[in-house]
Formats: sequence, C-alpha cells, structure tokens
Amino acid sequence: SNCRCDLPITKVSEALQVIMSNKVKAVYEALDHGNYKNALKLCQALLKNQPGHALCKSLQAVALERSGRRDEALQVCRECLACSGVDDTVLGTLLVVFQRCRQSVEIYRMYEGASASEPDNEDFAVAHFMALIRGAEPAKAQQVATKLF
Repeated sequence: SNCRCDLPITKVSEALQVIMSNKVKAVYEALDHGNYKNALKLCQALLKNQPGHALCKSLQAVALERSGRRDEALQVCRECLACSGVDDTVLGTLLVVFQRCRQSVEIYRMYEGASASEPDNEDFAVAHFMALIRGAEPAKAQQVATKLF
C-alpha cells in the first residue's frame, strides 16, 4: 500500500491523548474566561468525535449551568455518570454543577454509585458519607459509616 505509518500503536495513542488534552485545556480556558458559549462549542466538537468522553461531558454541564441552562446541565450530568471513565476529576466537576443547582440527592447518589463501583476507594465512601450528612440523611449516613469503620 502507498500509506505507511512507522509509528507503533502506543505512539499513535499517545499522540491522540495529547491532542485530546489540548482540546480539553481549551475548554477549561474558555470556562475560566467566562466564555461559556465558546466552551459549549468546543465541547460539542469534542463530543462529536468521542461521545462518551466523561470529562468533556462534565465540562459541558458546567458551561450549560453557567449559561443559565440548569435543566440541560443536570441532564448532561446524569448522562455523564452513565459514561465510562468517570474519575475523581469528573466527579469533582459534576459536584460543582450539582452544588450550584442545589441537588443534594444527586450528589449522594453520585458518590453512592462511585463507591459501589470502587468499594475499596475510601475517598468515595467518605464523600458519600459527607453528602448524606449534608443532605440530612442520618440513617443512610450511619450505614455508610459502619462500612467505613
């Protein structure tokens, strides 16, 4: 064939990760400068190529919430939680949206799910416990606490 690539798959993968991280950085910069419309545009372009990119979806939710589109932001948060690759960064980003929208039930459900998917992660269990306390769910908080200690 005429097309030849001397780069091993890992190098191609690393190159794609660098491109993605630069695009995600651009979204962060737009959010930091209050340019929510541009942040949404950047997210939509990224999500077109990688629809299940959890971090990008969480940043899209932030941009929607900051644009006053809270219902859409909450819907994107829920979709994001169904994505794979939900990590501390994604959860922290979603937490910001849920807090600003005063969704304490969503917060403890989010950390309940994270804790269930990674039962050995003490940080998720503690965050779940704290969310239950803040959400005035003492009985559920006690159950989580007994698992923790």
